[in-house]
Amino acid sequence: MWPMVFSFRVKFYPGWPERLQEELTRYQVYLQLRRDLRAGRLSPPEEEAALLAALVLQVETGDHDPEEQRGRYASDYSLVWRASSRLEERTMELHSRQTRGLDPGQAEMTLLKRAAQLDTYGLRPQAFKDQRGAPVMLGLNFRGISVLQDGRRTHLFRWHDVQKLNFENKMFIVHLVFVEDSRNKTKRTVGYKSDSVQRCRHFWRDATEHRLFFTCESSRSAPRMVLGGSLFSRHSRVRFSGRTEREVCRQPVRREQPQFSRYGLRPSVRPKSQSVPATPCESQGSSSAYGAARLPHDSPIPEHTSLADDETMMVAPCGPEENGGRLLHMSPIRAYESAGLTSQQQQDRSAERPLPLTTLTVPTDSPLHGQAGVSRLERGVPPEPPRRPSRRPSAPAAGRRLLVAPLLRVLLYAVLTVAALLLLLLVAVFELDTAATRELRLFPELQLLRRRLYQPARELVVRGVSL
Repeated sequence: MWPMVFSFRVKFYPGWPERLQEELTRYQVYLQLRRDLRAGRLSPPEEEAALLAALVLQVETGDHDPEEQRGRYASDYSLVWRASSRLEERTMELHSRQTRGLDPGQAEMTLLKRAAQLDTYGLRPQAFKDQRGAPVMLGLNFRGISVLQDGRRTHLFRWHDVQKLNFENKMFIVHLVFVEDSRNKTKRTVGYKSDSVQRCRHFWRDATEHRLFFTCESSRSAPRMVLGGSLFSRHSRVRFSGRTEREVCRQPVRREQPQFSRYGLRPSVRPKSQSVPATPCESQGSSSAYGAARLPHDSPIPEHTSLADDETMMVAPCGPEENGGRLLHMSPIRAYESAGLTSQQQQDRSAERPLPLTTLTVPTDSPLHGQAGVSRLERGVPPEPPRRPSRRPSAPAAGRRLLVAPLLRVLLYAVLTVAALLLLLLVAVFELDTAATRELRLFPELQLLRRRLYQPARELVVRGVSL
C-alpha cells in the first residue's frame, strides 16, 4: 500500500491579520502564505513580490550577513514561483536594506498586512465559463467572489451584495442585490458554468461556508443548514460549524500564549526548485526534510495542479539522481511499475506489453526491493487465487443510475402537483355556487363522491379547526 501525505492548510484567510490574537495563529497563516507565494497561488506584482520574498528571508534567516550570504543566495531558497534574475536581485537588495532590524514577529505581521491587500490573497481558483462561453476563474476570500480572466480580476461580488448562492447541475448561480439608497434596490443574477456537476457542487459548498464565516455576527445567528440545488438537480446541504471571523477576532483567548519554535527555511538542493511535503524517500539517507521530493522550477506542473479523479499525484520512490526528484503525474499502477528503473529501462518497458501486478520484478538496487515491489513468485510465495469478478456496475450502468434518480424525482413532483391541482378543483366544484358548478354537482358520480368522501372529510377538518 502506498503511503499517504496529508498537508494542512488555511481554509479561511483572515481579512485583517493584525486582529488575530495569538502569535502562533499568525505564524500558521504566514506559513500558508509562504507556500502560496512559492506555489504561484499568490501572484503579486514584481516589486511587491520582491518585498514579500525579502520579508520571508528576514523571518527565516534574520538580518543580512555579508560574510555568510554571498552571491545570489536568494535563488537557493526558491521564494517565488518562476522568479527571474532581476526579481532575485531586488529581493536581496530589499533584504539588506529595508527589512533590516525586524524581528521574526514584526516581519511576519508586515508580510500578512501587505499580502491581505493583494487581489489573489486567499484564492484557490476554479475553472468556469461565463455567459459568453469565455473561460474564467472563480475564487473566494474575505472580500467575496472574485472573477479572474487572463490572470486579472475583472469582477468582484462582495459578500454584502450577495443575497443567495445556488447551483443547478453545472451552473453556479449568484443572486445579487445592490442597494443604491433606502428606496431603490437593483437585483441581478449571474451564472457561471463548470465542467462537471461535482466541481460545481463543491464550489457552491465552499462559497456558502465562506459567506457564512465572513458575514455572520456569531455562530448562533448562522443558519443551521443551507440547502442548494433545484428541481432538476441533486440537492446538497451545508451545515456550518465552528466560529465566525468576528468571534475569532473579538472573543478573548482563555489560555496562555503557547510556546513554539519557528521552522527555518532550508536552502534547496537544486536552485529554483519547488518543495512538496516529505515522502518516504527520506529513509534512503536524505538529510533535508524536503530534499527527497522536489519539483523543478521550469516544470510545467505547478504545485497546485489539480488532477482528474482517476489519477494520483505522487513522488516515485527513487533517489533524485535517477528521476530528478520530479513530481510524477501518473496512475498508481504506472508509478509502481516504473519505480526503481532507469530512464532507459522505462523506455524499453513502455514498448512492451504491461505485465500483471503479481509477476512484476524490481531490481535489487531499488528502494522497494524486499518490500511490496518484489513479486510474489520471487519471494517464494504462491500466487494469489483468482479473485471473483467485481459486482461493481460498469460505467454505462452507473451512468444510467445517475440519470434514473433525477427522472424519478421529477416524476414524483409531477404526480404530487397533479394531485394537489385535482384536490383544489374538487373543492372549488363542491364549494362554489355558480351555474357551472351546480350543473357539475348533478352528476351521480360526483354526488356519490361528495356523500362518501368529501362530506366526512370536510366535517373532520371543521371539527379539528374548531378544537
